[in-house]
Amino acid sequence: MTKHFGRKGIIHTTSYYQLNFIRTQLSAENRRRLIVTDPEVSRDDVIREHIESSEDTVLISPPLHLGLDLKDDLSRFQVIVKVPYPDGSDRWIEAKSERDQEWYNWQTALNLVQSYGRSIRSKDDWAITYILDSTISSFLSRNKAMLPNWFREAIQSGRVR
Repeated sequence: MTKHFGRKGIIHTTSYYQLNFIRTQLSAENRRRLIVTDPEVSRDDVIREHIESSEDTVLISPPLHLGLDLKDDLSRFQVIVKVPYPDGSDRWIEAKSERDQEWYNWQTALNLVQSYGRSIRSKDDWAITYILDSTISSFLSRNKAMLPNWFREAIQSGRVR
């Protein structure tokens, strides 16, 4: 966040536990930039606050990989904290993945690409993406055929770090 001072961004977490941990680890200056989703507050209101703010706010939330348009200066950097694997504690997901591991990997790839796409909305748009999860390399090597060419090219070019 310090590196991207003066720019809006988003931090994708997979849980409120991660969100709260990250929030407590930030400097006071960076913590003030956060726009935090909360189950008690309308998601649309939180997103609107980020979009309408003239400050360099950073949206932080558990999965927002669908229905979010942070085009152009609404997000010039994003952090994907964890590879967005489907929730293994959900009985339906657990049963489905036991029967079809490829389905589980496809859902993960889909969520990853969707998360990446929240900040890059057109061919002329750009954002720097950081993926912090150390399992990303093995996931990408095992599942590269599931990922679109443009996404693989972004990783190879260093636009995804």
